[in-house]
Amino acid sequence: MLVEQRTARIVVLRRTANGFQREEHAGQATVALPEIGCELPLAEVYDGVDLRPARQLAAIDA
Repeated sequence: MLVEQRTARIVVLRRTANGFQREEHAGQATVALPEIGCELPLAEVYDGVDLRPARQLAAIDA
């Protein structure tokens, strides 16, 4: 699982009999994790994270 730090996006790589399957989840999606019996809402992952573009954040810090 790869969690983006600048946008609300998670990439999951799942091992299958034919190699790895890539899944992309963005926005208000929920990532199903059947291997551990749970679901992970992106809203919870990014709760409290400011996802504005870096240039907007730099202007605020200046």
